[in-house]
Amino acid sequence: MYDAVRATFEAHQAAWSENPALAAGVEKFNTAFEELTMLSLKHANHIAGIKEERRVYFDDLIQKVMILRDGLSVFAFEKSKFSVYEKLNFTALKLRAMTQLELRIRMTTIYELVTEYEDQLSDYGITTEKIMAFLDLFESFDDQIVAVRKGTIERKFVTKRIDTLQAELRILLTKKIDILARLISVEHPAFFADYKSARIVIEKKNAAKQPPESDIDIGAAS
Repeated sequence: MYDAVRATFEAHQAAWSENPALAAGVEKFNTAFEELTMLSLKHANHIAGIKEERRVYFDDLIQKVMILRDGLSVFAFEKSKFSVYEKLNFTALKLRAMTQLELRIRMTTIYELVTEYEDQLSDYGITTEKIMAFLDLFESFDDQIVAVRKGTIERKFVTKRIDTLQAELRILLTKKIDILARLISVEHPAFFADYKSARIVIEKKNAAKQPPESDIDIGAAS
């Protein structure tokens, strides 16, 4: 939302560069703006990356466990192992809705069952390769959870820095640049008109976050 202000500074450099204090304020703004832009992009990519990595992993895990579950179900039914059959009463949809703890318990149950009956399951489509494919993936379960938690912590750090930068930019604009921009509004009306329009956009976007009585005044100097 600070893009329009940045664009105004770029378009009217000749106007604000005449005032050393305003020039220093613009330089500080540009530095903070660049960092904010970089962190905002990093934040968005980080969230998308975490979600995608998590989705891919659990999709693969659930797909592999359902293959074992189906073969085990037929085996348990035909062999009248009803206590085993009852443990397999779940669907892929239910697995996706489970908490991490519930999913871990369910995966562990499957692991124990295929290990116990491995030598009897080949006739039901459960090969050693399919069992190992599941086990290899399941071994990464804890690592995936840790990675997600680490990613969440990193995201919070970035979010905090973004909030800090936005607060710094707001103070810089309202306490310095707005005032100095008004002071040169008579000499440089085109610059001030563009600047004021850009600031109004920011204030509208920040309206919900502002206290009821704002001390912001970017109107032309009288």
